[in-house]
Amino acid sequence: MNTYTVGVLLDIAGAFDNIKWKVVHQELRAKNFPLIILNIMQDYLRNRTAVSEDCSISLTYGCPQGSVLGPMLWIISYDHIIEALQTPKRTVGCYADDTVMLVSANKIDEIQKLVAESISVAAVLMEKAGLSLNPGKTEVIVFPGGGGNRTLGKKYNFQALNRTYESKLAVKYLGAFNQHFTYLADKCNKLLPKLLSVCQNVCGYSNETRKLMLDATIREHLPIRMHIILPPCVGKPQIN
Repeated sequence: MNTYTVGVLLDIAGAFDNIKWKVVHQELRAKNFPLIILNIMQDYLRNRTAVSEDCSISLTYGCPQGSVLGPMLWIISYDHIIEALQTPKRTVGCYADDTVMLVSANKIDEIQKLVAESISVAAVLMEKAGLSLNPGKTEVIVFPGGGGNRTLGKKYNFQALNRTYESKLAVKYLGAFNQHFTYLADKCNKLLPKLLSVCQNVCGYSNETRKLMLDATIREHLPIRMHIILPPCVGKPQIN
């Protein structure tokens, strides 16, 4: 088991607004979409303009905001970056544009080198797609690893893109953070008495009713949060 495991949370400046349409077409072809879809997409993105009171400009990039198709265009265009970042030494997770890279090593100098390489590679890949990594909002966190490194109490410095990243003791990702187990326990302890009161007053006090209420509220959120926190090798969390 590795001593150090580091998470790098990438921040993309204006992600959805800056993806190049030529990248959209390129990735559609790379993924072997049928010709009819390619033609539809070319027509869909052709001659689009942004208009204000004073002027109008032709658009060549950005996922149309508020559209049903917009999120899918982003996924298609960004997927090749995720695939390129994924290596035997680096695991990548992503939801929309919220991207986190996990790297592990036994020595601090090894993990610092991996983090620097990962951030640099991500910046280059994004630039080719017309995107820009925001170094100021990109965060690094050191998770407890194996061996004697079982604490998050110490901060580490990582060098990448001509700047220093000081590791955080806690970071948020999709609304969850590394101390989320304690947070969830506290929230559940506060919520359970209220749920039991509702069950008793509205639905009766049977075990079946209480279990249904628990499944629909607290238990529903735990797998999502735990998937964010636990590394992929742990597998799907089992909640009893």
